[in-house]
Amino acid sequence: MGIEKNKAGQKVAVFAYNTYYGTGVPNDENNITAYISKDFGTPTGLNDLHPVPLSTLYCPGTYVFDLTQVESNGSVLYITPSSSGVDVSIDPIQIFTYPANFSGLSINENGTQNVNIDTIKEQTVSCTGIVNIYSAVGNDYKLAVENDGDAHADVKQWLGTGPASLTDTDKLQCSVQHIAISYDYTAVHVWYVSKTGNDANAGHSWASAKLTVSAAVAAATAGDTIMVGPGVFEEAVDASVKDGLWFEGAGVGTQITYGVDDSSTMALGNYSTIKSIRITSTSATADSSAVNCENKTKCRLIDSIIEGTYDGILATGSSYLRIESCCVSGTYDGIILVNGNDWFIENSIISTNCEWNSGNGFYRALLAWNGRGKAERCIFRATRNDTTSSETAAVVFDTGNYELCNCFFYAEQLNAGGSGEVAGVIGGDGYGISVNGTTGNVSIIGGAIFTKQLGSGSNIHHLWQSSGTLAVSGLTYDESKTSGTITKMVVSETVLSTVEAKIDNIDVIVSGIDETTTKLDSMIEEV
Repeated sequence: MGIEKNKAGQKVAVFAYNTYYGTGVPNDENNITAYISKDFGTPTGLNDLHPVPLSTLYCPGTYVFDLTQVESNGSVLYITPSSSGVDVSIDPIQIFTYPANFSGLSINENGTQNVNIDTIKEQTVSCTGIVNIYSAVGNDYKLAVENDGDAHADVKQWLGTGPASLTDTDKLQCSVQHIAISYDYTAVHVWYVSKTGNDANAGHSWASAKLTVSAAVAAATAGDTIMVGPGVFEEAVDASVKDGLWFEGAGVGTQITYGVDDSSTMALGNYSTIKSIRITSTSATADSSAVNCENKTKCRLIDSIIEGTYDGILATGSSYLRIESCCVSGTYDGIILVNGNDWFIENSIISTNCEWNSGNGFYRALLAWNGRGKAERCIFRATRNDTTSSETAAVVFDTGNYELCNCFFYAEQLNAGGSGEVAGVIGGDGYGISVNGTTGNVSIIGGAIFTKQLGSGSNIHHLWQSSGTLAVSGLTYDESKTSGTITKMVVSETVLSTVEAKIDNIDVIVSGIDETTTKLDSMIEEV
């Protein structure tokens, strides 16, 4: 997605959808606002306070914001919309801009003109004087000069900050001289990595790909995309100081692996994304991980496999972490979210096989402590097969506010000689949910808990609450295998009325679609 840089009158569309059903939410424009960050600077509120619906009938849930010229003046725009409506979600948008097509560049006859090509795009210029061409930021450009009298311009490659001068010598063979300057977008924003590449290559195409991901990261700037081809890349990738990088691979055919000491295979910067890549860590040292986004904001993992020999994902101190359609595993914790705020996990499988340090420890598929977050439609699984007395839990919460919707939890001891405790969901790491004397909250809506104890351990819990509030609704579990106070939530009349109103709204939309279909049928018959 791209728009012109520093230009007024442009629009951005967002999609508001129901958090639980994924359907578009109409008539929500007065609840929607948005913030914008230019080049990953401090976010500010959009000048357009509320968007306009695109079409309630044909595009329910799609809303359009107007951008001012100032708001579009950045190379990378990160827009974070939100709705105060009930159960309404809107995904953030990252936009790459391109130079606006300014007009009216004048070069005086027999004079000298200095041209900053960062401010023009694919513009044709007539001139007879000397042209000094330069770039303020050192981008790569292609320069087309008509200098041999034929019908087309000849392309020259010009790199760097310049200046590159064109004199009358380049223009003597034709009566009208033309200079066309165009920005080489691919060279600046997209980098390629291939097993057949070379780190000395430019990296701007598959044909000139680099050999290592680290080399592409070193060459990239904030907001760039790094495409990684099939193959196994054995390296540690440290992108922690570069914000907004987008890493995209070829699915399970692309693997990045590393395993030395307590390092991570991939360390991410703020606003970074990993998509369709298998990332593995073979280090069994404590605190190592496959992916590290500690103290980072708005990192995103999509359609990827993350495998750690200690932790899968280390996200201590992170905020707004989003994990979508991923398989994440560790041998200690699958995901650790200590001091992690506003995280969201959906459609993913999170697991631990409890094998680190010969099974001695407290193992969890997910550990969330002192923060807040939400998971939807996920599987959390902790499976051990040893003779130790260590504890096993699918999910552990300690201090904070968390919500789990339509998730499944498995905690298993499959070795008859094992004696450790087995728990599905624990309200606290052995001592409950509490923070400075105040209570925390865990809500579980829908889903089911399964535990299996083939060993001699006597404590088998589906739910364990020590302090704070552990509330459930529609959850399938064994009430005889609980500890502490489990609060059963009842749907209120207010919630029921809200649901009924949404159903009525859906009926209106369906009716409108039926009416439109009838009109189309009539038109077809007339034709």
